[in-house]
Amino acid sequence: MQNIIETNRLWIRKITSEDISCLLQIYNNPQNMVCIPNSNCKWTESKLKEKYHKINQDYSNGFGVFLVQLKDNDTVIGEAGLFNSFQNLKQLELGYIVDHKF
Repeated sequence: MQNIIETNRLWIRKITSEDISCLLQIYNNPQNMVCIPNSNCKWTESKLKEKYHKINQDYSNGFGVFLVQLKDNDTVIGEAGLFNSFQNLKQLELGYIVDHKF
């Protein structure tokens, strides 16, 4: 799997179908969603896949939502991304969700 960004501690890479179950646990934990507007903690696998498909239709421009994973043990700790703002398609938004344990 090609990493998009690599730091000393993290890999930030494309989300695969194998990652959805880990991300679903993060999304369905109210502690992780407390700062997310209209925080929904009742995600399903299909709804989460639909969200990623909609946002990540074209990775080639560098935009999208990506997996954040610890390098030392491959633990998925969240997501981060750059995408068009939902309110104004001419503005970019930087967003992230990280499991409260990290």
